[in-house]
Amino acid sequence: MYNPFCHSCGGPLLGCGHCGACQPDCGCKNKCAPKCGCPDAISSIEADTTNPTNLRYNFGGKSYWYDFESVVKAGETCTSILADTTTRNLVYNAECGRQTISARSLGSILHLADIGDVDETSIDHNSLLVYRKDADCGENCEGKNGWIGIDPSEEGDTSLDYILGSDNEGDVKSLMPPANNTNQFYYLAWAAQNKASWTQPTIAASAPVDGDGKVWRVYMDPTTKELVIVKEDA
Repeated sequence: MYNPFCHSCGGPLLGCGHCGACQPDCGCKNKCAPKCGCPDAISSIEADTTNPTNLRYNFGGKSYWYDFESVVKAGETCTSILADTTTRNLVYNAECGRQTISARSLGSILHLADIGDVDETSIDHNSLLVYRKDADCGENCEGKNGWIGIDPSEEGDTSLDYILGSDNEGDVKSLMPPANNTNQFYYLAWAAQNKASWTQPTIAASAPVDGDGKVWRVYMDPTTKELVIVKEDA
């Protein structure tokens, strides 16, 4: 750093190029100049690549290190980001104040296919999203668990164990198979108070008649196999 005393006699410097009582005319052109003349200006500032808060100043060929870590720490501001599950906002506490992003705003830029375990390639028109666990993708291929889109029209089968529907609240439910006599035939029908359920024909003591005294007998159309009713005399 710049020495405020004359190196020749130790007297105080009175200004640039003056050595006080030691040598009244100690300017930049005489023998005192190299020791107590005007100091060179800073020629460079370098950063320490291993410590970004360290700077090295070069004063006239001499280097001096200064660690600015305390300055940086003192000037730091507290920032944080958090998810407010009550208001459904993403909250960012920044230097200039609090900023929030609503769930609706955030969701507007997200697609379901952006989620990592959703297979976008399987999603098509009218696809249903189902979760496939321990997926088997074939020989020498490791299956990946996740959500895939399926087209019910391409997943047809000759028989089903469950039939999907909903209750009067709109909750999705499946119709369980008949609990008793599973080796018998049951018909899926709108069964009055039992609504959509499995049913079998009821055994009656005699044929019921209508107001005209007719019985309604069920026959099958031999061509279309449609069930038809013929009103006949009892």
